[in-house]
Amino acid sequence: MNLPNNSVPTFIVFLDFDGVLHPTRASEHEKFRPEAIHAVNRILDELEANIVLSTAWRMDFGIEKFNKWFKDRIIDSTPVHELDLQKKHPRFHEIIDFLKSREWSHVPWIAIDDKRTHFPVNSPAYITDAKTGITDKDADNIILIGQSMKFAQRSLLGRIGC
Repeated sequence: MNLPNNSVPTFIVFLDFDGVLHPTRASEHEKFRPEAIHAVNRILDELEANIVLSTAWRMDFGIEKFNKWFKDRIIDSTPVHELDLQKKHPRFHEIIDFLKSREWSHVPWIAIDDKRTHFPVNSPAYITDAKTGITDKDADNIILIGQSMKFAQRSLLGRIGC
């Protein structure tokens, strides 16, 4: 379900893998838990969302490797910034740069990650427990947050006549 040329997604999930799709210290056979992939797919279905990879895995593997798990909803990955230990919230800045480069700053989004320090406190980031990864309860919460964001955007656009 890659986007046709020049189309804009209705909602974006910026997805991390380690600490989300499996515990950060998972052994090789514990990686990419099917129940975690199912939870993310449920989020995508409910929010009519696409994925942009924001995981370090994006540097070693192409989208194609993971797209089969997510019904071809991965549309891209965030830019890789040079690691600057002085810069706060590195993943947030990669996401903002991605959105600006595509002129998608108006598209509602949520990041699913396990590192609070990668995001400012008031950013749309859902932080999972790195020891367990995403759960069904997390998916329920993310769906509610995403639906609220989409509703707020429709309300705002309706008020300004779009």
